Amino acid sequence: MGMVVVISLPFILFTILLGFGCYFFGRARGRKDAIATAQVYGMPAPPPGATNSLPSSPPPHPFKWYVGTYLLISTLFWPSLSKPHELRSPTPNNTVQQFLIPHNTQRSRLGLRPLKWSRKLEKYASWWAHQRQEDCSLVHSNSKFGENLFWGSGRDWKPGDAVAAWAQERSYYTYRTNSCAQNKDCWHYTQMVWRRSLKIGCSKVTCRGGDTFMVCIYDPPGNFIGQKPY
Repeated sequence: MGMVVVISLPFILFTILLGFGCYFFGRARGRKDAIATAQVYGMPAPPPGATNSLPSSPPPHPFKWYVGTYLLISTLFWPSLSKPHELRSPTPNNTVQQFLIPHNTQRSRLGLRPLKWSRKLEKYASWWAHQRQEDCSLVHSNSKFGENLFWGSGRDWKPGDAVAAWAQERSYYTYRTNSCAQNKDCWHYTQMVWRRSLKIGCSKVTCRGGDTFMVCIYDPPGNFIGQKPY
């Protein structure tokens, strides 16, 4: 869900005026400080006896200038400065369990530690799922995390359906050779049961065209070339 913010007009005008005031005050004080200290920001002061050569318009004092500029910009453009990974709404607990339980069922068969749900990974998964909401394409985010994607035609797919599709790849995986059957994919399954992966966060969205997109994020990531999952 989006976030609605109501700000009164007097407050907006006051903040804009305050921003302009701090900006020009910072420039004036910054010029005075720069000339008095004989130092250009980012450069050392000249040695004793040397001729001071300051630029004709010394830079303003950074702190005061930045404060004024920040107040001005944040007032005018604040709605667009929200964090890209901000969680739109928490995933309901029953949905969390639909993702989590079948993962841990597969891991328990192999004597592996269960995955724990991570709000941090949930936020990232939600962000990426909404990035794909327009086209519903199976494109990875190329992050530092492990990642499984699922697409289904129509809007009736459940989290358990996605996890079941990944778990079904178990029949294509050969542990001895650490490889998949010919022309088959098994790397969704190996990520599910990667021993060093300890946390998970997932998200589901309905795309613009009415299809379903789901993503699960794992930390630490799995599927390192040359390593077996467990």
